[in-house]
Amino acid sequence: MKKSTWIILVAAAVLAAATYVVMHLPGERSLADHAGKTFVEFDPSLVETFEIVRPASRVVLAKVNGDWVLQEPVRYPADTAAVASTIRNIRLIELNDLISANPAKQGIFRLDSTGTHIRLVLRGGASVSFRAGKQSATYGQTYVRKDGANEVYAATGVQSVMFERNPNEWRDKAVVRTSPDAITDVVFHYGDTSFAVTRVDTVYMIGRDTTNQRTARTLLAALASLTADDFVDTALSPPLKPLAIITVHAMDGTASLSIYQEKGADKYAVREEGKGQTFVVNGWRLKYILLRKKALLSPLS
Repeated sequence: MKKSTWIILVAAAVLAAATYVVMHLPGERSLADHAGKTFVEFDPSLVETFEIVRPASRVVLAKVNGDWVLQEPVRYPADTAAVASTIRNIRLIELNDLISANPAKQGIFRLDSTGTHIRLVLRGGASVSFRAGKQSATYGQTYVRKDGANEVYAATGVQSVMFERNPNEWRDKAVVRTSPDAITDVVFHYGDTSFAVTRVDTVYMIGRDTTNQRTARTLLAALASLTADDFVDTALSPPLKPLAIITVHAMDGTASLSIYQEKGADKYAVREEGKGQTFVVNGWRLKYILLRKKALLSPLS
C-alpha cells in the first residue's frame, strides 16, 4: 500500500477517535433517540401573544378579536395568515440530535443573548419560550434551545429566517381589501379632470360610453388586490401634490387613494385616507390602475 494511502487512513482514524472523544465529553454528546420528537408542545389556537426579540429589534404581536395586530414597534394590523402560519410551524419543529449540554458552548450555536428569542403566551397565562440559533453546516437543520435549559438540539422544520423579518414584513400589506364583484364604481381625479367607471347591471360604463370590459375588469381586479411593498409612517416631505386621487366605492366600504409619484423612481406613495396610512407601492402594481379615460375605452394592451 502506498505511503500516501497509509497517511490518509491514519488521519481518518485519528479524526474519528477525536470526534468520539469530543462528543462523549461532559456536555458534548449526540443522542439519536431524540430524532422525530416535537420540540415544544402547545395548541396553536390558544396563542394570544407572539414575541420575537433579537439583539437589535423587538416585535410583539397580539391577537385581538380573532385577528393578529402588531403591537411593537408600531401598532398596526398584522398579516394574520402569516402570523398563524409561523405559529403552526413552530409547533411542527422536530428534534434530531442533542448536540451539546454545555452552557459555555451556547454562544457557538448563537443560542445565547446573540440569538433570536421567541416567546408564545397562551390563553390562561401559560407560555412557551426558546431560542433559535444559527443553521447547521448542512443548512437543513437549525440549533434550538428551550429557556432555562442547557441542551442544544439540531432541529428540522425551523429556520432562523422565519423570525428575522423586519417589523414591516409582519404588517398587513393590503391597501384595499374587497373583491372585484363588490366594487360598484371607481372615481378618478387627475388634476382638473374627473371621470367615473360605474357598473350598470353587468356592464361597466363611463357616463354613456361603454368601457372595454376586459380593461375595466382588470382595473377592478388590480384595485381589489392592491398590496404595499413598504410603509411610510411619517408625513411626506416635502408635501407633494397627488398625481391622482382614486376613490373606490364597494358594497363593503369605500377606499380613497391619493397617489404620489416618487421623483426618479418607479415607486409611488399611496395614502389610503380612511386608514390614515401611507404605503410604498412599486410601479408595476399600478400599471392597470393609473388609467386615463381613453385607455379605459380602448382595448387592453
